[in-house]
Amino acid sequence: MNQSFILTVLVAVHGLSIAGEFYEVEYNRETKGLALPDHLIPVGPHLHAWQRNYRRRIEDHLFVTNPDVAQYLVMPSFGPESCVSIRSEIPKDVAETQDHFDYISSEKRKYFITVTRASESLWYSMDENNDEKKTRRVETSRIDREISLELAGAIQWVWGRMLHHTRVPSSALVDGFDGCTYEFSARVVGLRDVSGETWSPEGGLTAEIVALGDKISAFASERGTPEKPLIKELAAFEAKIPDVDVSNVFIVPPSEGPVDPFADPEAPEKTKQNTAADSTR
Repeated sequence: MNQSFILTVLVAVHGLSIAGEFYEVEYNRETKGLALPDHLIPVGPHLHAWQRNYRRRIEDHLFVTNPDVAQYLVMPSFGPESCVSIRSEIPKDVAETQDHFDYISSEKRKYFITVTRASESLWYSMDENNDEKKTRRVETSRIDREISLELAGAIQWVWGRMLHHTRVPSSALVDGFDGCTYEFSARVVGLRDVSGETWSPEGGLTAEIVALGDKISAFASERGTPEKPLIKELAAFEAKIPDVDVSNVFIVPPSEGPVDPFADPEAPEKTKQNTAADSTR
């Protein structure tokens, strides 16, 4: 079963035993009519040994490149995991003419979609999760397709803008006993590497971005398929993503002039009261 889901169940069940002593959120979404989150949520922490072991197994089998543009990780509860990496590569002839510390512009790089897929569930190949109590060797496949800077940029824009809305949901995420966790990550200037996930989305923006991730995965193996329709679909989806509100810490309140930091904040009110009192005399 998927690690993120199991962690959520454990947290929810534990929360029931300490109700009233610690803060907890609503967890019966279906009975209370609460909507599924239409945004990505933070990737759960890998605190326990079984979480760390599973994550390490995913990284060893599926993270074979440096996804310096974007990445899409699929972790089903029972099926094989897969990973879609959007990456850049510096051509050999460009690298030979550049100093090691020189900045290589995006126009001089080549871009690729790399899809890696496990032959069976990595989760159930672990000794603690199968009946044989033995860690099985799992084969992985790999597909690479070179793409244009335009397509790589379109994917990064969608992932980046969607990830900018990542936040903790208002209600618990216990909705079933199986499903699939979809994890998105991207390198965003000003935010560095950001990530978020969604579990078996039923509709809305989260379901649409999952569908796009699957299309990009399929696109990698369809050598003759043109890029333009996919770029157009990415642009159409990006237009649906709302803008991010500016944080209040960056909003400077209007001022009519210099502010005296030592002035009594109640002074203007006192002045009004004194003026009103004088007018009645």
